[in-house]
Amino acid sequence: MILECPECNSRKLTLDRRTKIYKCKNCKATFDTPIKIDKMNPLTITLIATLIMMAITATLMAYLYTAVVAMKPAIYLYTPKEEKEQLKLKVKGVITTRIPFREGVSSILWDNLELKNGKIFSNDRKFDYLFYESENTIPNHENTGWVLKRQNRNLSWNRTPVDKDELSRILRDILAKYGLFENEINDFIEYWLDEDMKIFFGKDEFTFGIYLISLEELNRIFSIETVLEYPEYIRVQFLVKAIDDGQVLAEPEFPGISRSEYALHEWGMMKG
Repeated sequence: MILECPECNSRKLTLDRRTKIYKCKNCKATFDTPIKIDKMNPLTITLIATLIMMAITATLMAYLYTAVVAMKPAIYLYTPKEEKEQLKLKVKGVITTRIPFREGVSSILWDNLELKNGKIFSNDRKFDYLFYESENTIPNHENTGWVLKRQNRNLSWNRTPVDKDELSRILRDILAKYGLFENEINDFIEYWLDEDMKIFFGKDEFTFGIYLISLEELNRIFSIETVLEYPEYIRVQFLVKAIDDGQVLAEPEFPGISRSEYALHEWGMMKG
């Protein structure tokens, strides 16, 4: 145990054992009750630090074990005239990529944005959309969607054989029914159905369920705050995860679309 002077916090104290009075060599103050400071044994400190690190590691591993990866969500902003905007994105997880770059672990603030003719300007650079990727909690979803299967290099969609061109047409039709614009659909197809077929997620053979995540669930996991209001607010993100061979999913219902000159659109995929 370490004793300190209550006047100057000096630890240079003497004790008169007869009177039980302490005297500070630094400020000459006398007192009968110094401040007590508990000093842990170095081994105790090391043990506590180790236990804390183990708890942090266990928590992180539990999170990563139940996390999914949100790959290339793209946010488009449309206004009928030149507007200034700032957009804050908060993720229940960890953001791994953001363009244009902004600091942030679980949230990003894209400020000083200028919107013009469907383009986004930031620091004298032009972007078609805001882009991010993250590791986040698994979203809830209904048991509706589509089944994409690949076996012996052959593809099928809901048990119907398809080739790459037919798969592209199917996805284009789905995205259009959810209200995305043609330029956004082209960007989606260009990214996910390029020569590498990223929609395969590196698998030679698989049976994937493709689920649309509800707007309420997206807003819970990836909340978006803007200065401007966007009456046309469309977010289309799919969860892709392995399912049992032969499993059938019910066809989702497509929403009615209400158009506005102020529109926020988003597309992306999550790998479970």
